[in-house]
Amino acid sequence: MSAPPSTPARLWRGLHLLALVALAIAQPLYSVLASGADFFVAWGLGFAGAAVAAVALLVVPTVALVLAVEAAFAVGPRSGRVALGTAVALLGAATALAPLVRAEVHAALAVPLAAGLGVLLAGLYLRLPLLRSAVSAFSFAPAVMLLLFLASPGIRRLGGAAAAPPEAPAGIEDAAAASRPGVVVVVFDELPLASLLDADLGIDARRLPAFARLAATSTWYRQATTVAEQTTQAIPALLTGIVPRDLRPATAASHPQSLFTLFGRPGRVNVVETLTQVCPEALCGAAPARRWRRGDWRFFARDLALVWAHIVTPPPASSRLPSLAAGWRGFGAGDDDARSARFDPERSFRAFLDGLPADPRGTLSFVHINLPHLPYQFLPSGRRYGPTSEATHPHGIRGGRQVDNEWESDQALQRHLLQVGFVDRLVGELLDRLRELAATDDTLLVLTADHGVSMRPGFPRRTVSPGTEADILQVPLFVKYPGQVAGAIDDSVVQTIDLLPTIAAALDTRVPWRVDGRDLRSAAPAPPTRTVALLSENKQALRHGEFPPRLDVGESARRIARLFPQGDLLALGPFRDWIGSELPAEAPEAAGLGWILEDPWTFAAVDPQSRFLPCQVRGILQPGSRGLPALPLAIAVNGRIRATTWTFERGRGGRAFTAMLPEEIWQPGANRIEIAVFTGPPGAPRLSRIAGGEAATASRTRLDDNWFASDALILPDGARVPIRNGDGLRGFVTVAAEKIYLQGWVADLTTGEPADRLLAFEDGKLILDVSPGDRPAGRNFERADDPAYFRILIPGGLRSSPLDPAVRYFALLRDRAAEVPIFDPDRPVPAGLFRDRFGDDWLADPPGLLPLVAGVVRGRVENVDRIGEALRISGRVRADAAGGAVRIVVLRADGTIAAAALAQDRRQEPEAAASDSPAEVRYELGMESARETLPIRVFAAAGGVASELEIAVLPPQPGETGGGR
Repeated sequence: MSAPPSTPARLWRGLHLLALVALAIAQPLYSVLASGADFFVAWGLGFAGAAVAAVALLVVPTVALVLAVEAAFAVGPRSGRVALGTAVALLGAATALAPLVRAEVHAALAVPLAAGLGVLLAGLYLRLPLLRSAVSAFSFAPAVMLLLFLASPGIRRLGGAAAAPPEAPAGIEDAAAASRPGVVVVVFDELPLASLLDADLGIDARRLPAFARLAATSTWYRQATTVAEQTTQAIPALLTGIVPRDLRPATAASHPQSLFTLFGRPGRVNVVETLTQVCPEALCGAAPARRWRRGDWRFFARDLALVWAHIVTPPPASSRLPSLAAGWRGFGAGDDDARSARFDPERSFRAFLDGLPADPRGTLSFVHINLPHLPYQFLPSGRRYGPTSEATHPHGIRGGRQVDNEWESDQALQRHLLQVGFVDRLVGELLDRLRELAATDDTLLVLTADHGVSMRPGFPRRTVSPGTEADILQVPLFVKYPGQVAGAIDDSVVQTIDLLPTIAAALDTRVPWRVDGRDLRSAAPAPPTRTVALLSENKQALRHGEFPPRLDVGESARRIARLFPQGDLLALGPFRDWIGSELPAEAPEAAGLGWILEDPWTFAAVDPQSRFLPCQVRGILQPGSRGLPALPLAIAVNGRIRATTWTFERGRGGRAFTAMLPEEIWQPGANRIEIAVFTGPPGAPRLSRIAGGEAATASRTRLDDNWFASDALILPDGARVPIRNGDGLRGFVTVAAEKIYLQGWVADLTTGEPADRLLAFEDGKLILDVSPGDRPAGRNFERADDPAYFRILIPGGLRSSPLDPAVRYFALLRDRAAEVPIFDPDRPVPAGLFRDRFGDDWLADPPGLLPLVAGVVRGRVENVDRIGEALRISGRVRADAAGGAVRIVVLRADGTIAAAALAQDRRQEPEAAASDSPAEVRYELGMESARETLPIRVFAAAGGVASELEIAVLPPQPGETGGGR
């Protein structure tokens, strides 16, 4: 066996990997995050936090790769070179992908090209000393990249100290300040003025009664525009009265003088900032959205990983990544963590309403809320029809642009307007709350938006361009002055920077710094043009655009009026006069077409009183629908047509369809979905039913849980299946995405066969009956593509929490059934061995939760050595039964984890090559304190399950120095 590699060789390998990590991972992220530092601001991190994150981007991936490579070299030089070459190839491919993604090269070309370049780099690196010397010379570059990132203006400004609020407001004595009217400022996000208007350019009172109510008692500045197209510039501009001149963090340090420091006093402010931190901590404290909580580093790291994934993932695969459009944080919130409640706009707004002071005099309340911003999920009633986040942009939106297809773009507009309807409901709650507090007359109320959005087919949604200026720049602005009771319309040229001087003047206060805005009720002339801060093309700087004083939203407003002439946002689609009629029973079947629904189980157990209703139906036509023209469809619920829609192309998946359904149509329990296609001439259409695609309906399976016999499931055919735990049928359930999803797995662990059904009962009533999957059997239950895995929307018929003891979950496999536990993600299971309430044993090896099954992973402990106070064990294990990498976990006598490590593959060694077990791997790991560890139990985990290993030798006793075979 060759001598171990020298320390200098290890050091140079580590430096080489560090340099490549800097090129492939750190520098692309530095480039994105340095411009404006909005990501760190949204996460509540200052300069120190950004610096720690920047160092971690270099160190963490490098350490992980170095450990893997050096472990391979410990096995043998050949395996070490393979591991090193693999690491170099992966990093080289990632480095090559970034420019290909920027050039929008299709994945079919970009991935093999980048992979080829990575393999070529690895081969040359291993063969050419000259190339390794060049990488060595480049090893100083990571430090330079890090320093340049920390020295960038946006990051550097994170380190500034925020100015403390003045002891008394400028120009007002404390007594006067305490008696002045309160100030309430409400800023919505991505709300264009056109979305509020009717065809006559007035507030559409049918759709938006609360906005109409506000307009009737306030001054509506109908020509108001924002001064920035991005939230992180628009909000500071509104609060300071100054047009943004450069990219700087939206923090109090970068904006030391603002509405908060002018009017705020500790204990007299009620502030909710979603993506900014302009309010000084001395005034606002550590707001809940800013507060760093235990475990947040994991979600922060995931957000960083998602940003990097967008950098290196070519189209169209990039469209399947979680969208970055919902803000600067919590990109995956809603995918799989309850933490997403912190970013819930509804909860944030309700918390703001609860914080409004009973005595408004001398107080300041401010809220910026991320509505009606993506993701689209709310109905006007406030109920949700979708999860809190979407893996991709909603239908009709792609890559920051509206799809260049009128029908798809119309559907995106429909969902936007439905969410605007929810905003109207919140405005109504605000007005009601102020009236309850008797604060209407003693409050200066401002309601506006940071910017708008364009919903025009084929246009950028948020980038100001010819044709989108009015949609993005023109925003609602209502100011209700103290004592105002009659509404007024002002068509003068107004910008959001005018709000601060207007508020100050209304409260007889002087702004002690120079502002670009003007008091709207003064005689000061309006500017001849509108100056707007726009992002440069490379998004690394600001540029300023000049726009005419008059902008016209008429075209967008008239489009809305044309699509929804009666104000009914659900009356969209072809042949809409059929909506409400019964689906003809005699309708023939359309030949050659079938359909399936996405998330069909959401229709299986509907509770009409639930906060979630399945009001969006989505599906695809099959088979052979690819290449068909757009087809007009009718969507029937329980035999009555409730929506019409057109099909649209879904890439290689053929033609898909989606439609929004009314709230009031749902019956308790099961609801039947049917799809039909319109045929015949447009003047005399006929309907043909499309077969297939059974919507989920309530199973007749019952739970027999009487006291006089063991629990059992009663199947639809009357068969009684006793519920027995302990015979290998196992699984677990947990909740995710603000408790919107159920996820987990159910399977027979002795065979790896997935369960046929997952059933859930609440107080004995069936609320869920789904099949986990229909793929070939596997055993890697930690992977979402395993057939035993499921991830489904929590059924709407659930009256209580899915974690409530009244809800029970069962796995059914032919004539066997077992109850499975549900785990609360907010109460993680302690690492180590534990037994659930059904008597089944589990190994919690964070982040994994593994069932214990004897003999699935085979092996034994062959050596237990005690060297001083340290303990070392080694042995062999077979991975053929479970598949995948094998992890060895050592438990102390109390069931807690003492040590864990991956087993190393020994198949390259001569001894292993002679073995008759090609799946045999070798493991060795040590523990620092034998005294605290002994006695031990050893487990091997692979493919999502764990088995206990036999210890073939006696562990050394105190005073002994070794063990043996």
